[in-house]
Amino acid sequence: MLGGLTIGARRFEVGSGELSIIVREISAELPRRIMQVYKGKDASYILRLRSETDVRDLKILPGKVLYLATGIYMQHDEHDELVRRLRENLRGAILRSAEWISGERIMHFNIELRGRRFKLVVELYPSGGIHLIDENQLVITSTNLRVGEKYEVREFRATVSSAEHVMAVLRQLDGKTRIGVALARDLRLGTKYSDEVLARSRISPDKRLQELGEEELRNVASTIESIFLLFERPRPMIYRSPESEVVHAPFPFSHWKLRGLEERKPRA
Repeated sequence: MLGGLTIGARRFEVGSGELSIIVREISAELPRRIMQVYKGKDASYILRLRSETDVRDLKILPGKVLYLATGIYMQHDEHDELVRRLRENLRGAILRSAEWISGERIMHFNIELRGRRFKLVVELYPSGGIHLIDENQLVITSTNLRVGEKYEVREFRATVSSAEHVMAVLRQLDGKTRIGVALARDLRLGTKYSDEVLARSRISPDKRLQELGEEELRNVASTIESIFLLFERPRPMIYRSPESEVVHAPFPFSHWKLRGLEERKPRA
């Protein structure tokens, strides 16, 4: 389970492709009843969820990551105003389903309590937050929005994943742009995946677009498309450096192996 990879959650930030895996895993465990809400020791927010067979914690670090743990966390921090308001509104409610905003790092949880319906919005991009909204899209409580204001989904550019779309974007960019920057910023892959694409394509991230031939660009585009297909059948891996730095991947990463990091499967 991908959630098992997030032991070092303070270092780990989830991408849109990884979120697509997480939402499938969480959805398979729903519906569940919300028993309690806690504040984690690492500034996370924890929803304790019960099913007919077990109790598990849904851990959320705003702007970074979320995952459904295999058990529960025994240590908690002092609860804040958000925890207090979430407890008031969600204790005893049923978490019915989870939705991923395709191409973006946003997740919606659909919740129901005595005929009332809520949506818990979790934003995992930098500066993102947690927002509980009602059926009219009005904020009930939030990490960074005013209570009573209407929640508006921000405008975003979906992560580019098809080879055809990749080529179209690259052709519009300034030829002096470095390929590593183009992939991480303009195609919204982030450094983690742009480095992996270029390692598999055998292209230096410092090469400028104008220095790349048509065949090289098409190789990059097809590699991006193939990597996004890997999210459909994840093979989680953990990588450890000689300095004991731990990094995580939803499938084997070539560039981390090339850097000499130890590769191993996570414990079940």
